Amino acid sequence: MGLECSGKVGMLFLIVINIIFMLLGLGLMIPGILVQVDVDIVNDKVMPLLNQVTLGGLTFGNAANGLSLTLIILGAFILLVAGLGAFGACCKNRCMLVVVSVKRCYVYYY
Repeated sequence: MGLECSGKVGMLFLIVINIIFMLLGLGLMIPGILVQVDVDIVNDKVMPLLNQVTLGGLTFGNAANGLSLTLIILGAFILLVAGLGAFGACCKNRCMLVVVSVKRCYVYYY
């Protein structure tokens, strides 16, 4: 049984949305990885600027070091869920789409 026009448009929409979320996951992971591996550009130019900015008693440089691992984990989770969703939509795998929908509803609800 083939997909009609609306079914194909819906599948294409799911694939595009999941690709956007995959890019978002990568966008979260890359700054966290750059801070963790001590890239020269980050250490020489960005961190001194962040250390100058303070809010209360907290400097943004220390907060960036602390949040880098959180960004990596969150980005990896978003990348994984979006990848499963894109694969499920592309291959018309109903089971995988249900799993992705349950994960997304669980994450958004809690």
